[in-house]
Amino acid sequence: MMTATPGVMTLTIPAAPEHVRFARLLAGGLATQCQFDLDAVEDVRIAVDECCYALMGDRVSTGTITITCSAVADAVRIEGWGDEELSQGATPEFAELSEAILDAVVDEYELLQRAGRIGFVVMKRRTNG
Repeated sequence: MMTATPGVMTLTIPAAPEHVRFARLLAGGLATQCQFDLDAVEDVRIAVDECCYALMGDRVSTGTITITCSAVADAVRIEGWGDEELSQGATPEFAELSEAILDAVVDEYELLQRAGRIGFVVMKRRTNG
């Protein structure tokens, strides 16, 4: 399911590796609309990939992840939240390699736990140049 308002797009996907590509497309599409260069668009896609996999972990789930992408000033903000089923008993954490990748591709990132749910936030700013 996908919803959109000006500058904000939301997509809910099954929490399975084969569906993460749709979240990547959504985030990359917004970055393109915000006139990010090709490298920055790919950075956003990579960040969404790493964060979705951090939420899913190694477990098999029938839960969902809801991704919200928004344009804010000269940046793209992506937030993702697992539903109650995905979040149950989960402790999200980035692998060391994922943290190194995220350090290289986005300006800010964080894994969150709030109201019994797990989530992430990433921010990529557009460079002038």
